[in-house]
Amino acid sequence: MRRIGTDPMSYIEMLNSILETDRKYYESYAPKYKQITVVGVGGAGCNIVTRLMRAGVPGIHCIAINTDRAHLENKTEAHEKILIGEKYTDGLGTGGDPVRGRMSAEEDIDKITRALGKPELVFVAAGLGGGTGTGAGPVIAKVAKERGSIVLPVVVMPLSVEKRRVKIAEKGLNEFLKYADTVAIIRNDKLLAKFGHLPASKALEMDSLAIAAMIKGFTEFLNANSRVNIDMMDVRRALSKGGVSAICIGEGSGRNRVEEALYRAFSNPLIDFEINGAKAALVSIKAGLDVSLNEIFSLISTISEHLEDNGEVKWGFDSDESLESKIRVVMLIIGVKSPDLKGIPFERDKYAISSFDSDRDKIIHDALESLGMLK
Repeated sequence: MRRIGTDPMSYIEMLNSILETDRKYYESYAPKYKQITVVGVGGAGCNIVTRLMRAGVPGIHCIAINTDRAHLENKTEAHEKILIGEKYTDGLGTGGDPVRGRMSAEEDIDKITRALGKPELVFVAAGLGGGTGTGAGPVIAKVAKERGSIVLPVVVMPLSVEKRRVKIAEKGLNEFLKYADTVAIIRNDKLLAKFGHLPASKALEMDSLAIAAMIKGFTEFLNANSRVNIDMMDVRRALSKGGVSAICIGEGSGRNRVEEALYRAFSNPLIDFEINGAKAALVSIKAGLDVSLNEIFSLISTISEHLEDNGEVKWGFDSDESLESKIRVVMLIIGVKSPDLKGIPFERDKYAISSFDSDRDKIIHDALESLGMLK
């Protein structure tokens, strides 16, 4: 049985497609914001930076920060690499101790500050529950915030069975929230549930793949001369709403491609959340040349209807002939409620069909309606 929006292989294919660099698209690409910086902290964060480097995304500066010398030197690709905390770790990592991670960042705060500069926007990518990402990540977020940057940490939470790591991760998340405009979260529990049957090498890459795709999607719209742009003030205002955010990525084709793209996006395989009452949304839309303005506004209005009364949707749009008849949406929904963060089961993905047949439109419509996405 194939599940709309959660078929693992189609989701992976979509993310890889986003990360493929279209040389034609970048021919006239002149970054407007030269200081969009992605800082990968710890092993997981450095893996995300490496993924972005291999995708060749222009207009971003990638910094890798770690306490593990071997991982930094041999397994990480970045524009700039910083080994921190040699005094406390001898370059061997923190042993899962976030206090050592924090002290390592504080020891080398001058190196970190010089490397950061004063970028407009800083993504801080980290896995929580260990030592370096959990301990050093919030220190780096604080430095960026004090220098006037928009700060968006993107973090990966550990499996719920890793009880010690979960407690450490929750403390780290609270520290990030002190200095971030908003924090985007991915849950490893969801990764296991949706992709656990895949080869481990593929499943374990899902968090870095999804985060890298989101960063690339928004960086393009901030920097490129799209038909409808998102500018940095749009981002600052939306992210200032604060709280926890959800990364949503979806794609649709055919007659009801908007509804299908929304369903895929909101049946998020990496975190469960409730859109109703969310504070804001940043939406990046790419579509084939035949997409209509009515379809774009239908997508935007559907999202807007479910935000809080003063909620705001900031969106960018561009055509991409390589998508043919598809529409693709990359979203950051800001200020969401997520039972994932409270350990409460949250049923969402329960609509299975054997194929996309003549009844697909009705099935997708009914699924969206049951999710509260249609009125």
